[in-house]
Amino acid sequence: MYQKEIQKLSYEEWEYFAQDVLFYLGFTILEGPSEGPDAGLDMKVEKNNIYYLVSCKHLNKNVGVGDEQDIRDRIESFNCQGFITFYSTYLTTPLKSKLKKLKEQNFKVIEFNRDDILDIIPHMTGWTLQKYFPKPHKLIHHINKYTKYKPLECMEDSCHNDLLQKDNISSSLASLMYDNEKKELNFVYGCKSCINQYLDDSWEWIEITQARYIEQILTWRALIDEKLEQGYKPHKKFYKNWAKFQEAIFQILIPIGWGRWLPD
Repeated sequence: MYQKEIQKLSYEEWEYFAQDVLFYLGFTILEGPSEGPDAGLDMKVEKNNIYYLVSCKHLNKNVGVGDEQDIRDRIESFNCQGFITFYSTYLTTPLKSKLKKLKEQNFKVIEFNRDDILDIIPHMTGWTLQKYFPKPHKLIHHINKYTKYKPLECMEDSCHNDLLQKDNISSSLASLMYDNEKKELNFVYGCKSCINQYLDDSWEWIEITQARYIEQILTWRALIDEKLEQGYKPHKKFYKNWAKFQEAIFQILIPIGWGRWLPD
């Protein structure tokens, strides 16, 4: 999903996206993108008292030496000590060798290629991604970057996969369980392959991707209130499980106004 959406960005959007990514990573933006000829400077940023010249490339091929000429001259002409590549593709071997020589000359070089950027996107704020992607709610991202990330581990003793990770979220679910004989409520979550065997078709369940929409959480809260009013008693682990689930889900919650979950 990320890779396809990245390729749809215009060159100008790519430069502004680079600015937002670098700001997210803690760089101070000294000179941002501008229209027209840039004399070899897409951006100038600073971090830890080191000034970097930023080169943004959004090509349909890997970036080579011919695409990055006079790097050292450009760095020095803009009074920088470092160079940052921000490429939507990858670096060719000759260009990597050229950058290696710069490092040997005590210039600071930071490389961001497609894989690096794809790893960063899931941890950026949703309101930033909304500026560039038409359906950011379909991206698996952690909205709240200001607190330490907490995984939501599968409750199966032999598993413990983090259900929020992009490789697991679509194959995970949660269920509100109610024992009609004991009049007892419980709440579980885990990989489908781990907990499906324990679930009853009459119980309420949702996929973790659905739970990212606030209306789904509110619907479940209303259902829990209804069951409690009907005399159901919470299992001893119910509130702990329910609270842990909500805390984790709020990290990747879809912002209000970005639409509702609709079944396929």
